[in-house]
Amino acid sequence: MLLIGIGLLIPFLGGCGSFTKRATIDRESYTEDSLAENYWNNFRFCDSAENAAEAECCFSAYIKLLGKLPYAEAEKAENKLIRAIKLAPFSAYLRFMDMAEKYLYDPQSGFCDDELYRPFLTDAAKNKRLDEATRERLQYRLKINGRNRPGHPATDFSYETIDGKKGTLYGIQSKYILVYFNNPDCHDCKIVGDALKKNLRISRLISEDKLKILSVYPDRDRTAWKKDANDLPENWINTCDPEGKIKDDNIYDLKAIPTLYLLDRDKKVILKDPVLKKLINFFDNKD
Repeated sequence: MLLIGIGLLIPFLGGCGSFTKRATIDRESYTEDSLAENYWNNFRFCDSAENAAEAECCFSAYIKLLGKLPYAEAEKAENKLIRAIKLAPFSAYLRFMDMAEKYLYDPQSGFCDDELYRPFLTDAAKNKRLDEATRERLQYRLKINGRNRPGHPATDFSYETIDGKKGTLYGIQSKYILVYFNNPDCHDCKIVGDALKKNLRISRLISEDKLKILSVYPDRDRTAWKKDANDLPENWINTCDPEGKIKDDNIYDLKAIPTLYLLDRDKKVILKDPVLKKLINFFDNKD
């Protein structure tokens, strides 16, 4: 197995004495989707501490590769991996499911991606070798995961602006809508908010009326929300959820704050809770 790119880890030869190798190949030799699909061909899913460490090194590189693919191609590759680990010792299956959760579900991960996590979650939620309580927890997580997926319509919700006006998500008209769930007391929100404010491409799209940023405070403490209202740009829509339904009913999956959703003019999800770099890259690559 060889992987495009300089110095990326790859599984090589396999066995509990399997090892990783660094390699580069001619970009014309393989496509990234075929590399992802065949990435684990020479890896033996053994149950040893040494194998576990190597598996995680390879898995992190694998996740980077998946992130370059359309979701349909990534899912195809992931399903092949899942079939392989289901034939391995159950401890290896659990290890890979834990790594999928760590890298793809944990909001603190730099690779968090609900769509890439979904194939692993789908399989684990129905695996009868897991205890019933674990399956029920994963089945509920899968239900929430299925909401507001890329390519699907976002769920509408009501909001109230800082000056008391009412509105709905679907009442906003723009080529792009960035829904920005945040809290004024959140340190990470400040980092993300500052990055959005300073990005020249985003500012240009707003000035051209091609992008609207809907800032949503999802908690109930309006005093905290209003206290820092002036920290947001005037050309953003500064709102709260007046009835707390977004969090109470899990309308949107707010595993952590901030959470971002990028929508198109028809309110279909383009990006679901992307890491900041992925969101910025999207806008930087637009005309």
